Amino acid sequence: GPKIANVIEEFLSQNPDLEQAILGAIGSQDPPTQFINSFMDDLRSRIAGTLGSTSIEQDIAPANYGSCTSPVRDRLLHLWAQAAGDPADFVPDWFKLGAPAGINTEFPDMSQIWAPAEEEDTLGPDDLHEDPADHANDPVIDNDEDVRHLVEKYKEKGWVKVFKSHRELKRAVGKGYVISDIITIEKKKFDPVSKQWTAKKRTVLNLAASGITAASRLPWKTQLPRATDAAADTLDCIFDLLPDEDVEFLVIDAEDAFWTLPNVPKERKYFVTRVGHDLIVLLRTAQGSRGASLTWATFAGLAARCVQSLFTHAHMARTRTKEELRLQMYVDDPWAVMRGTTQRRSRLASMLITGWLVLGVPMAFKKAKMAQKLQWVGVVIQAMTPNQTVLLEVPEEKLEELRHIT
Repeated sequence: GPKIANVIEEFLSQNPDLEQAILGAIGSQDPPTQFINSFMDDLRSRIAGTLGSTSIEQDIAPANYGSCTSPVRDRLLHLWAQAAGDPADFVPDWFKLGAPAGINTEFPDMSQIWAPAEEEDTLGPDDLHEDPADHANDPVIDNDEDVRHLVEKYKEKGWVKVFKSHRELKRAVGKGYVISDIITIEKKKFDPVSKQWTAKKRTVLNLAASGITAASRLPWKTQLPRATDAAADTLDCIFDLLPDEDVEFLVIDAEDAFWTLPNVPKERKYFVTRVGHDLIVLLRTAQGSRGASLTWATFAGLAARCVQSLFTHAHMARTRTKEELRLQMYVDDPWAVMRGTTQRRSRLASMLITGWLVLGVPMAFKKAKMAQKLQWVGVVIQAMTPNQTVLLEVPEEKLEELRHIT
């Protein structure tokens, strides 16, 4: 970690325009992502060399193995994970072979990462025997222009493949494929400024109705951080402040999170849907599926540990914190607390974002925020440095939503 941190810091110092662009992109509705990304391969090459790469050009390339592709630099991630001795060093293989869903592909041993899940009864793949020819479409979905545009978008991005006949589909994924309906879920949100409710529509596969959920075996149980974990990290950082220092938070989502991981080709027959006459196969892990929650959490955890290691220089250790920056990862929503001078906190923020980008994880700059008071996992967190306290508040919109449903 510290060795790679030195490489990144030196690179940012040599390229002040890059650092300014990264900091300016936080919360921007028009972030200069193309300009920022134009620097990344040069930096990746330096990091790969530091990690002992013997084939730098290959090791910094995005995952591209024909049927499995991703923007993630899987070989670079593998070098980093191996150098760190991380127990999740098997994760980079998923970008080549596909991430399992637990239907006809087993999960690797994750006993050093997650706790065992409770035993449960599951369907076997042979029990999923609906005749696809008998599957009836939902006419509302078939005539929904938003759904059709979404399918076209996913097709252009390479996340799905569309077939025009059952014969073509069977040739691609094999027999015994299962079609799941697309359903739309409406989520209402209260706007405390306008005092109005807004509705956002999400489109997901109904994997429960088709039996795919029941056929997915998960031997491991993930664990998510809480707002109180963020509060504890903040209090530790506040305790260690020097007179000219303060703390600050940064949140920046991973963009298109679950679509980052390719799925196992032989399990794609279980992630099929239909819109009109088009038969659609998912080539990436399906958000809402049981397997995707486990594989994403395992990948995100590995990437987060790599990025966290950038902030562990021994000379920056204090009484309660050996890190200048502490990171928490809630699904695809990283949160960080940084301690230091104003200038140092800016450098830490740019290093954090650069760490994610180097690994090929797209970041949602538009939703990013950097402040001493911001919202994360449904709670407003405020650092009150003079009083050495942290205030956690449930925002007004969440309270109004609770009143609405009770």
